[in-house]
Amino acid sequence: MKVLTCYSLKGGVGKTTTAINVAYLSSRQGYRTLLIDLDPQGSASWMLRTVRTDSRSITKVASGKTTARAALKTSVFGTDYEGLDLIPYGVETLNLDAHLATLKSPSKGIERIFDIGSTDYELIVVDLPPSAGPLAKATLVASDLVIFVMTPSKLSLHALEEAKDRIPTLTKRRTRVLFTMVDPRRHVDLESIDEARASGSLVLETQISRSTLFDRMQDRRAPISLAAPKSKAADSYLQLYHELATELGL
Repeated sequence: MKVLTCYSLKGGVGKTTTAINVAYLSSRQGYRTLLIDLDPQGSASWMLRTVRTDSRSITKVASGKTTARAALKTSVFGTDYEGLDLIPYGVETLNLDAHLATLKSPSKGIERIFDIGSTDYELIVVDLPPSAGPLAKATLVASDLVIFVMTPSKLSLHALEEAKDRIPTLTKRRTRVLFTMVDPRRHVDLESIDEARASGSLVLETQISRSTLFDRMQDRRAPISLAAPKSKAADSYLQLYHELATELGL
């Protein structure tokens, strides 16, 4: 089992869009995939048309009060897509950051949550909220690969450097930077990407261009490869999936 986390310190950069599309494409490739929605906005849960749960099982798993196998029955929901399951955002998720802060080893608590999928899934994709608290730090430590999602702008570059300063894990070689909403005709966009590379960040070759088709994805509440199957946007996410699969050894 591999764990891939989508993360950013800045909202509205396509983090959840990336998590959904990568998770869906993983399931299409035949990998049993679990998407964990830890973002309080619950956008991934809404997009995948999955009801929210008020179960306390996730925090109980983190603290070792219940087993991962028991939580599998109460926390994991199926989706409309074969091979893709979801732990939706719920009330217990909202309290998870504060709960992890009470544990001696927050990263061990997150690892217990990931153990929910250890025998049933080959890939776990995590949609992490834009924060730098115990939840973010513990999840990043426990992940096999982290995608730092950002737009090509000065503010996003600043957010990346802030994240590196506040979360040392992000400076390790298992973190990759994904640029979204890119307009290749804009010199400032290309300049920002070059600046990120020059700072030592490992930038993914795949870039996601700005497109109104992502609005269609939201309207239809479906991955981009279903909402706009013959589009450049769909091709870009497929290319991204293959690049990440290679990094993860899938």
